[in-house]
Amino acid sequence: MLACTLGGFSPGVVEAALVGLLEEALARMDAVRCEQPAQRAYDDGLRCRLRVQLALALYWSPQRERREQLVDEALTLARAIYAGEPAQGSRDQRMHANRTLAFALAYGFAAVWGPDTVPRGLPICVEALELCEATGDAELALQVRLWRIGMLLELDDPLRAEEEIEAFGATARRLRQPRMLVYDPLHRALEAHLRGDLSEAERCAARAVAQSRDVRGSIGPIIADAQTFLVRRTRGRHLDLEPLVRGAADRLPAMRQWRCALALVLAELGREQDARRELEQLAAESFEDLPRDALWLVALSQLAELVAHLRDVARARRLYELMAPYEGRNVVLLGAAYLGPVARYLGLLAMTSGEDERALRHLEAARASAERMGARPTVVLTALDAAELLASRGAAGDAQRGRALVERVAGDALAQGMDGAVARIVELRGRFEQAAGAAVRAEPAAACAAPRRRAQHAALSRDRDVWMLDWRGRSICLRDAKGLRHLAMLLAHPGTPIAALALAAAAGGAPEGDRRASGAAAERARINVTRALRAALKRIAEHDRELGALLQGSVRTGALCSYEPDPGVSLEWDVRC
Repeated sequence: MLACTLGGFSPGVVEAALVGLLEEALARMDAVRCEQPAQRAYDDGLRCRLRVQLALALYWSPQRERREQLVDEALTLARAIYAGEPAQGSRDQRMHANRTLAFALAYGFAAVWGPDTVPRGLPICVEALELCEATGDAELALQVRLWRIGMLLELDDPLRAEEEIEAFGATARRLRQPRMLVYDPLHRALEAHLRGDLSEAERCAARAVAQSRDVRGSIGPIIADAQTFLVRRTRGRHLDLEPLVRGAADRLPAMRQWRCALALVLAELGREQDARRELEQLAAESFEDLPRDALWLVALSQLAELVAHLRDVARARRLYELMAPYEGRNVVLLGAAYLGPVARYLGLLAMTSGEDERALRHLEAARASAERMGARPTVVLTALDAAELLASRGAAGDAQRGRALVERVAGDALAQGMDGAVARIVELRGRFEQAAGAAVRAEPAAACAAPRRRAQHAALSRDRDVWMLDWRGRSICLRDAKGLRHLAMLLAHPGTPIAALALAAAAGGAPEGDRRASGAAAERARINVTRALRAALKRIAEHDRELGALLQGSVRTGALCSYEPDPGVSLEWDVRC
């Protein structure tokens, strides 16, 4: 009975009584032997489920090898049942085999989830979903989709993640499953945080907490606390953070990222001695003892910010070694809280280690990734990180580049209520003005004689169903698509935000009345315009990688879209359509 009613992650603790009960049940089942094939298949199904449930119950323990062994044994049993003779000769046995294998795949993956299992998780989800469809198990399919959302976000596939979120929400509402319905406001909070609507993100997180009060053992409140932490930190409200984070760290010691978050908050509050004390404990074994679970990258990202704040070069180099293999990913907490690209944290660590050019490359990659995600606050933060590096380095042209980065995101930071970022902008402006003044006083003649960079020219024109793109003597022909029409409008109005609804209407994708329509229409336009623009930019990059990368780094998507020219490249567009 236990094996049929449990499932999913425990709320951040190891329940010793539950583990003991499962161990006893498993020992008793393993002692039973039945020679009748059909009955043995049912018995092996229960043995399989008990192993998976025990592995799940041990998730927050240090016993990773035990969990992996239990899951391997469970999958061996499940596949033997699936391929066994009873499953071929009886409809009931086939249904039992399908359900057993789906359960072992889905929950078995969850029981060993860590940074190195994520890439193989997507094909496991596909197989599990096919089995769920065959058995009509909508609730297990919903759980699988939930985990799939987290994997797609981490693997930097925002469009498919958006589609999964919509499908998940529709199914959860149809089934009225309370445990799954908690994730609807959590996903809304995630989306609000990404687009920079921080007040809405906090309201949705509070709604998730309220919904989860009647759901025993829900992990929803823990995710909601993480979202609240991210929102308040993005706003610069650090005084509100210590009680929240310290409470979670004390209550959930197995979730080590909360202790990392506490150390970071202490450092940012100016309590560096307390922060260093926490860091020493966390780094006692060179971070090797941090569990490589679903929260490992979350913990390392917070440690990266901490050692950057404390200018701890040795720890920065060690963390860089640990995080470097995951550069192309995003840091995502349990599928519903986004902390930004791994590349951003690698940039901070490289900056701390004095590797400026490497840091700038990482930060540019992070900014491009955040743009793809539509993560407006992260775009602001990565630009300011790069600007701080340029302000500190002070090489020729750094002040101009840094000032351009600051001005590019200043309006967005103010509009989103990112008070901490606004304070950084004020400070950086002062530093760049001081640097510019010093440069003029030191080398007035050289400044006057500096050659002016010649502007590059590019053209985008349309002839019926064909678009022609000319740049650097090269020409690209592309068949007409809505994304190219959106792009043409943005290129024709550089630096001007244009509503996604307006772009959709101009491209023939929305009726005129939709421009005054509800928030739902605006959200549909945001999703469709973003998808179309990304597809167009991908097509361009397939023909010309350099131009594609330049445009991907300059086109902003979201409810408001814009073309923000790279300040380091003087490029003028001639658009004719």
